[in-house]
Amino acid sequence: VIMYLARLIMDVTERGARRDLRNCQDLHRTVMSAFDNTNERDARRQFDVLYRLVPSGGSKYILYVQSRVKPEVVRWLDKGYLYPLQEGRFLLNISEPAKIIKKGMLLNFDLLACPSKVTGTSTKQERLSGNKLNGRRVPLETAEERLGWLARKAEAGGFRLLEAWEAGKHTVHGTNYSNKKGKIYHIGVRFLGSLLVTDQEKFLSTICCGIGPGKAYGFGLLMIKKYSG
Repeated sequence: VIMYLARLIMDVTERGARRDLRNCQDLHRTVMSAFDNTNERDARRQFDVLYRLVPSGGSKYILYVQSRVKPEVVRWLDKGYLYPLQEGRFLLNISEPAKIIKKGMLLNFDLLACPSKVTGTSTKQERLSGNKLNGRRVPLETAEERLGWLARKAEAGGFRLLEAWEAGKHTVHGTNYSNKKGKIYHIGVRFLGSLLVTDQEKFLSTICCGIGPGKAYGFGLLMIKKYSG
């Protein structure tokens, strides 16, 4: 597996940046503009594109974009409001993550996710009778429920939570012009803490594919760094 991580500064004094901040669908389009075949419906999933927008003080944000294929970064820079975080080193190539991440490793993490559940799905009897309901995704209401959700994601994703806490909420909204429903609204929670890698293969897949829903709108990117207690 080869992974790429781009680190960009977004200058919100520019009109294009303010547009992206107002509408998460526009930000999604901006992120995906650096990848070929972005007219495909599942392009984000096809290239395992995940991103996160982090306030950096004043009129600046940091945009992190992780992907399995190399982005055409000049397409971002040509927009006039995205700049390299570090001159010459804003695109990192992680060619062999399996040599870096090992089972038993301790890591600190930072995750913006959408803890939720699906309600209103069909019962078994309804499905057998041909009445299939897709249900509706709703956010989890209590911190206990949300941390329980994260613990289950961790178990399935090749790691165990050593310590985890909530560090605020983040809501994104926008308009999806290609969807009859139109409005986009996601309530996210920022989780911080430390973890233990229990299964290298599953954990690397989690890093690559992300955690939870809302990945097209800046959620699900598990950011990790060396454990510092």
